[in-house]
Amino acid sequence: MERVFQPWIGSNYETGSVHNCRILILGESHYGKPTDARLDFTNYIVERYAIKERRRFFSVVRRLVSLDTKRGSYSLTSKRIFWNSVAFCNYVQAIVGCKARQRPTAAMWNTGARVLLQVLKETQPEVVVVLRLELKKYLPALPVGIETAYIKHPSGRGMKYSECQPPIRAAIERTIAQRNR
Repeated sequence: MERVFQPWIGSNYETGSVHNCRILILGESHYGKPTDARLDFTNYIVERYAIKERRRFFSVVRRLVSLDTKRGSYSLTSKRIFWNSVAFCNYVQAIVGCKARQRPTAAMWNTGARVLLQVLKETQPEVVVVLRLELKKYLPALPVGIETAYIKHPSGRGMKYSECQPPIRAAIERTIAQRNR
């Protein structure tokens, strides 16, 4: 099993992002029907649930990665600007189940490692924000020069902005500092 889902790559990802660096947001997996396992599914999910509609997971991710400290809802324009400035993909390249809380198999994790390395080569991120601490143990060695921020899952218990934003901020600051050397 190889790549099933193409990553979301925002239209302004290459030219500039919310923090003036290329940020890849790495989630864990998709849930849904078996027929959802198609190349454009991640793009469909981001366009629909992160931009057009309001889904808590994507609102939290946006607020975390943009380092926003204000509460409230966002306009369609501001959501589109943010999501068009980042890349997003899920590590697991299969529909894990019909609902959240189902866990990937060992084979799913193994395929994710190979596909992630392909995605990194294609997108050339400067920062990878990993949206689940557990995911760290499955990641392959990332290429030199990519800063990584590991945070609790945005929908998980105990997730706090005050704990999750500092690692993201630090990874962005390290990237910019390296560029200025």
